[in-house]
Amino acid sequence: RYLFKGRLCGLICDDCPEPLGGAKLRLYRPSQTQDVVSLAAAQPKDTWTLLDDAQIGEKSARLLAEVDIGSDGEFEVALDAREKYDGSAFEIDIYCGSVPRQKPPRVPPKPRQFTVTTLQPQWRERDNGLVAAWTYCIPFRWWCWFRGLFGAWTICGKVTVCGKKIPVSGAKVSAFDADWLADDALGSAITDGAGKFRIDYAAADFKRTPFSPLINIEWTGGPDVYFRIESAGATLLAET
Repeated sequence: RYLFKGRLCGLICDDCPEPLGGAKLRLYRPSQTQDVVSLAAAQPKDTWTLLDDAQIGEKSARLLAEVDIGSDGEFEVALDAREKYDGSAFEIDIYCGSVPRQKPPRVPPKPRQFTVTTLQPQWRERDNGLVAAWTYCIPFRWWCWFRGLFGAWTICGKVTVCGKKIPVSGAKVSAFDADWLADDALGSAITDGAGKFRIDYAAADFKRTPFSPLINIEWTGGPDVYFRIESAGATLLAET
């Protein structure tokens, strides 16, 4: 019996990881035409690939196992004689019907699947069989782009006392789209003990205009944002 477990997350920025809760982990046997040794030796950042429907369909006959990823990003897959698995390398894919903290859209987005890497697990003997662990966090250059396919946008930040780097906790940070027609409120959050905050919003929040849905001004890219920070009775504006 083989037990493959670990934790998966995606980076919004260098110090803002989020667990891939709600996604599915899919393991595939490598195809006979693949150079498994080279793929297993490559870094995941070099093998990350977004798949189309045809590619997903081609892989379906090679599916080894599928499991839901927990809200904390943890997963656990048991492989035994039923899968005829012998401890060899497998491909690791992630299937997402949505992304964490995504605001419900009016039109459900298309589910997406991407390949992370080909992995040769380092199996270790345990009382009940063999166990291997794997933890991985998707780089922000890929994860933020992937979230954008679902129309999901995020602002992560930190409020500190100017020049002293002292975190400001309990402050309310509100973000607005600086638009030429009207400034759209994107959302607000309260800073934690480290002064950090996170605001999630949808593409529709900054693309809409008084003429929507017939005319939307900002079709691509992100909005120009300014912030209002309220703390201990004081209010200030910050632009970025």
